[in-house]
Amino acid sequence: MAASAAIKVVVLDIEGTVCPISFVRDVLFPYFLEKIPETVKSEWDSSRFKEYRDAFPEEFRSSQEAFQAHVIDLVSRDVKIAYLKSLQGYIWQEGYASGEIKAPLFADVPTVLSRWHGKGIKLIIYSSGSVPAQKLLFKYTNAEPSDLTVLLTDYFDTVNAGPKTEAASYEKIVAKHPEFLPEQFLFLSDNVKEVDAAIQAGMRSAVVQRPGNADLPTEVYDTHQVVETFDSIEEDFNVKTLQTLGKRSADEAAADEKPEAQPADTTEPEGAPDSKKVKTSIGEEGATQGEEEPAEEPSQIDKLLAQAVGDAPITPTETTSEPTELAE
Repeated sequence: MAASAAIKVVVLDIEGTVCPISFVRDVLFPYFLEKIPETVKSEWDSSRFKEYRDAFPEEFRSSQEAFQAHVIDLVSRDVKIAYLKSLQGYIWQEGYASGEIKAPLFADVPTVLSRWHGKGIKLIIYSSGSVPAQKLLFKYTNAEPSDLTVLLTDYFDTVNAGPKTEAASYEKIVAKHPEFLPEQFLFLSDNVKEVDAAIQAGMRSAVVQRPGNADLPTEVYDTHQVVETFDSIEEDFNVKTLQTLGKRSADEAAADEKPEAQPADTTEPEGAPDSKKVKTSIGEEGATQGEEEPAEEPSQIDKLLAQAVGDAPITPTETTSEPTELAE
């Protein structure tokens, strides 16, 4: 990652970069879904909740049930849209403040960010999550001290910057800090398309491959700088060689050493029961045991809640495109 201009600004993604992707899926989303019914019921007409409610399209503000069903539907499809992100930040604020939620940063993050800050590097966050939600996450972390907002210079989301896979969004971030050249920015993200957009805008960029992230296509190690920890980024912001071709080569070598799998013996022992016949006889036996009383049909909101938390298959719905403003 060597270049003539020294790095002066590091721009950081959040999910899969500084904290596990599972934190959002397994902690933040379930907390939000648990709290939204009571919040809607108790705060529907409050002045504090009104600004979040009124940001939603008019057709979903006709009733509390319509509003709540729309919210759950958006979450179940992981739609990244500004008015939902703002509402999520509002709900999460209580969880962070009460100690129910604490952001689990990767172990290297607090130390490295503190070191970069001490060297005068500007640290900026760019996530599809709303700016208020970003500030909450970095204020209430598992680090010691917990509040890392003192290290951060600026925050961007898809509202004040734009979609994360478009070069124009990164150009906008650079324009907000005109004292630095584009090549003095380093963007770190687990999303290859975001990395490509940053490079197109003139930034330097690397892909972050953390535990829990989806495996990267092997060709990414040939075409991009890849880091598994911020400790792999040296003092001069070069990336250690292990993270490029060396990583893929090691994986391939390990695969070559594995013995070939032997085909399973599918021959049934003589006298073994026919599995198809066994299944048929079980089905027939069950059919003679009487009919069960039909279960009570769940409400539409119950169905959506089950779908959102993974207890029911996602039904086909019209895909909502990401707006040219607001995150993974």
